[in-house]
Amino acid sequence: MKKTLLGIAFLTFGFVGLSQNLILNPDFEIGSVPTQLGQIANATYWSQPCTDQYMYGNGGSGADLFDRSSSNPDVQVPVNLFTYGDVLDENDGDNRYAHLLAFEQTGAGPGGSAATKGERITGTLSETLQAGCYDLSFWTAVIPHDATVGTFGATNPLFPFDMDRQIIEVLLVNGNSCSGLLVYTTPNTPDDGIWHNNAVNFTLTSAQAGLYNRILFRIKDDGAADVNQFSIFLDQTSLVPANTTLTISGNTAFCAGGITTLSAPAGYSNYLWSNGSTSQTIYTGAAGTYTVEAWNNGD
Repeated sequence: MKKTLLGIAFLTFGFVGLSQNLILNPDFEIGSVPTQLGQIANATYWSQPCTDQYMYGNGGSGADLFDRSSSNPDVQVPVNLFTYGDVLDENDGDNRYAHLLAFEQTGAGPGGSAATKGERITGTLSETLQAGCYDLSFWTAVIPHDATVGTFGATNPLFPFDMDRQIIEVLLVNGNSCSGLLVYTTPNTPDDGIWHNNAVNFTLTSAQAGLYNRILFRIKDDGAADVNQFSIFLDQTSLVPANTTLTISGNTAFCAGGITTLSAPAGYSNYLWSNGSTSQTIYTGAAGTYTVEAWNNGD
């Protein structure tokens, strides 16, 4: 008579549920109420160390935080300076969202070359990222370019609205660094005045583990040598460890009185089997269902 041994394995990261969002204050709701443009830092854990200084000296004030409770109509929700008289409510009915603006001008760059000068925001993660799979998602919106109200509206000949370039790049960075690992480039956000979800899954290798503790959102530079305004709204950011399945190797059918060996994949710092063992490999002669969890230190 043969006994049958079934192996089923599930990998977790630090024993946290899939709902754990690693981005602190992911929807910008925590922090003091903005009173003017450029106050993205009023959203706790967010800053803009990578916003080009050109933006501060040429009519810009830095990335914006818009809040329903602000007393300044320029930074309110659902109508503000950059909705151009139109309405853009918060995506899930809360109070806040962020806004990024960029100018691309002939002669603006070093030596008179065309260059993008823009706003970029960086959010803090709850932990340094380790090797593994991650799910990233966030929402973006663009107000229709036929709006006729606003300082930089479509009727302003100095800053024509270029609505085919509303593309966000997302990077993992360390501290206030402005360079890092590019993990996602969005498609162009339609200029339809509604929120659109952007989502991607990516993997960090063991060589990339421990390198990144912040996340950077920036408008993509398309290298165009003309005068354009780039503008995009951002809300409900999310970065969570993805659920990954391990495969147990070993002989799952053996004779009564025999012993079989079951092994989890190598490369993890810690293992926990359903029988209490904490080694990568276990030896058993008991029929049943076995599960294993594996994770790295710091996960």
